Amino acid sequence: MEKKQRIFGLDVMRIVALMLVLTAQCIWILPQAPAVFSQLASLFHFIGLEIFFVLCGFLLFGNLFSIFLDGKLNSRYVSFFIKKRALEILPLYYLVLGISFMIALLLHYPLHGTWKYFVLLQNFAWPMPAFFPESWGLPVLFFSCLLLPVLLLILKGIFSNHKSTVFMAAIVLMILFSMILRWIYNATTTNSGIEQWDRSLKSVIIYRLDSVFIGVLFGWLGARWQVFFSKAKWLWAFAGFIGIVFIFFGV
Repeated sequence: MEKKQRIFGLDVMRIVALMLVLTAQCIWILPQAPAVFSQLASLFHFIGLEIFFVLCGFLLFGNLFSIFLDGKLNSRYVSFFIKKRALEILPLYYLVLGISFMIALLLHYPLHGTWKYFVLLQNFAWPMPAFFPESWGLPVLFFSCLLLPVLLLILKGIFSNHKSTVFMAAIVLMILFSMILRWIYNATTTNSGIEQWDRSLKSVIIYRLDSVFIGVLFGWLGARWQVFFSKAKWLWAFAGFIGIVFIFFGV
C-alpha cells in the first residue's frame, strides 16, 4: 500500500497545538499556580484548540474539493462521507460519555438534560452544561463535517457551473453565518465575565463553526494558488507565526 505523503507544516502545527493544550492542562493542575501562569494556561488552551479546528477544516477540504469539482458529489457520497467521519469521531466519545454517565449515577450527580450529549446537541445554540464540559469541541467538528457536504450538495443542484466559486461561496457563507450570530450575541447580551463567555459563546456550536471553515477556506486558497503559496512558503509560515503571537498577546 502506498503511504500518504506527509506535509511538514501540518505536522508542525499538530505538534504546536498539542503542546499548547498539554501545557495548559499541566499548569492548571499545579498547586497554587501564580496568576500569570493561570492566564497563560487559558491562552495556551484557547490558541491550541483554535489551531486544531483550523487544521481539521483544512483536512476536511482535501476530502471534498476534488470530489465536488469532478461532479461526483451526490447523496450517496455525502452519506458515506458523514458515516466515515462519525466512525472516526464518535466511538471514543461515546465510550468516555458512558463512563462519565456511570460515574455521575454513582455520585448522584444531577443528570437533567444529559440526553442531549448522546445526540451531540449539548451546546448547539445554548450555554454548555456543567456535565462533561470537555466535550464541547467535538460537536463543533461533527456539525462542520455534516453541514459542508450537505450545503455543497444543495448548491450543486442550484448552480451547475463554476464549481470552484460555488465551493468558496459555501465556505464564506458558513463563516459569515457564525460571525453574524456572534455580532447579534454581542449586541443583545451583557457578557459579565470570562466564565460566561466560555460557556455561552466560545463553547457553542453555532458561534464556532467558522473556526473550522476558515481552515477549509485556506485549503481552497492553497489549491487555487498553489504555486504562489509554495514559492513563499517560509514567508507565509513566518507571517502565520507573527499573526499567532500578535493574537496571543493581544488577547
